[in-house]
Amino acid sequence: MTLRRTGPPTPYLCHGLCEIGATELQPELASVRAWLDAHPREVVTFIVEDEVTPADTAAVFDRAGLTPLMHTQPLGQPWPTLGQMIDSGRRVVVMMERHGGGSAYPWLLPAFRYVQDTPFTNPTVADLRCDRKRGTGDSPLLLVNYWLANFGSLVSDARTINALGVLGPYLARCEIERGMLPNFVAVNFFNEGDLFRAVDQLNGFR
Repeated sequence: MTLRRTGPPTPYLCHGLCEIGATELQPELASVRAWLDAHPREVVTFIVEDEVTPADTAAVFDRAGLTPLMHTQPLGQPWPTLGQMIDSGRRVVVMMERHGGGSAYPWLLPAFRYVQDTPFTNPTVADLRCDRKRGTGDSPLLLVNYWLANFGSLVSDARTINALGVLGPYLARCEIERGMLPNFVAVNFFNEGDLFRAVDQLNGFR
């Protein structure tokens, strides 16, 4: 069967089988811009699994009005604090898993030159590890991938492993094993379990 395009090419949000569902990217980014305008003390990071070109990615962020808020991070330089980013007005970070933006779009950061992460194909709780999956040993930020890769039980799995008594000790373990405070905690279904309490605990807010 030959698939034929029936609409104009434009960036969409999807994961895996885009044929079963995709959301146009630009309206979602526009809603992020509106949210940032309403929350001037917040910082947002995108880590994009990019299947489109840096030029197309940059264009859709620009049309959504986000370009003036972009932070550009020179390699090898210390990251600013969240407060410094807020004060500068540059409080959106965009990283690309496959491509960076180069000199044309320097705010499209090549993700795994800045980030090291943990494995993400874990079928059981016992499989959750803190080893480095991508990035290098001197990539300055740590992304913890934290979900179970069982398509038929994603929600119930999230409810189980996002519980404070499971997630909290795991994050503490990764901090010790990697010698880095986790900067990003990627979960399925953030509204299931105790993600925010665990992150507060990680940051010293009891």
